Amino acid sequence: MNLMWNAELASLFKVLRRLMISAGYRQFKYSRKDGSGEDEVKQTVTVIGLSIGIL
Repeated sequence: MNLMWNAELASLFKVLRRLMISAGYRQFKYSRKDGSGEDEVKQTVTVIGLSIGIL
């Protein structure tokens, strides 16, 4: 089974006419299985924390 979800809350701040900064909190989780038997691979990734970006 493959599963992915993403949640984000952010604010945008206009600094200049063509420059914005985003700041917020983000959480996502990714889970997958591949193969079968001894070759089966299970992977789960969870990321939680602050996010900052320039637009």
